Amino acid sequence: MFIIAQMLALFLYNNRIVENEQRLAGEYAALEKQSKWKTELLGSLSHELKTPLTAISNVSQLARLRSSEEYVREKLDIAVAEVDRMKLTVGQILDLSRLEGGGEQFGFAPVDLKGLTEDTVSHYFRALNEHNNELTINLPEFLPEVKADAAQLSKVLVNLIHNAMRFTHNGHITVRAGHNHDEGEVTVTVEDTGSGIAPEHKGRIFDRFFTGDRSTGTGLGLYICKQIIDAHGGEISAESEQGKGTAVSFTLPVWKGDER
Repeated sequence: MFIIAQMLALFLYNNRIVENEQRLAGEYAALEKQSKWKTELLGSLSHELKTPLTAISNVSQLARLRSSEEYVREKLDIAVAEVDRMKLTVGQILDLSRLEGGGEQFGFAPVDLKGLTEDTVSHYFRALNEHNNELTINLPEFLPEVKADAAQLSKVLVNLIHNAMRFTHNGHITVRAGHNHDEGEVTVTVEDTGSGIAPEHKGRIFDRFFTGDRSTGTGLGLYICKQIIDAHGGEISAESEQGKGTAVSFTLPVWKGDER
């Protein structure tokens, strides 16, 4: 009887384990479905917003060029900057939906990092700089070409510079790079003199939707950067001291001449 009781207890215990596993699997599948639905919805909404935002930006810029009143031109400058910031946010949500939905394709090729950085900064700096910051590009005269997707790498630079600008007021932003010959990689750093990151938040800054104590922003910029750099086979990290600034660095492999 004792053996039978033990076997019955073991049978019931195993049944409970199986039921719990099935329940957890069902809950996980439901969460996965919900997350996928949310990402697809955000992607669809963002895609629909791109066209009107572009139209508003173009009309505002045209009106600014044709206006002779300084007051109107100043207000239109603000409008253009705000629309460009909204376009950046919409772009982040679209990037998220593509990255997580498997729709983002990477085309790796040799990339001139110096030229790409200068082009990206000249295109986006005015729109992103709303707090009177100065920006310095400090790149060596010679940098080897990196193995990267130029469009995706530009997104990383835009997101990092945007983050630095948001949390820096009347300060300085520096973009610098160096070549590690031994590792066969280039390290790029975007450093600011802004508010820094609270110690308790440092471990979560690359998490999706994490904004810390900030009420602004989507919490997607650094998450997207990490996804892109991971896809390049590089690493991304941050060093920060609260009240003194933040430096975010990422690595990229050097392009080898025989890679095709």
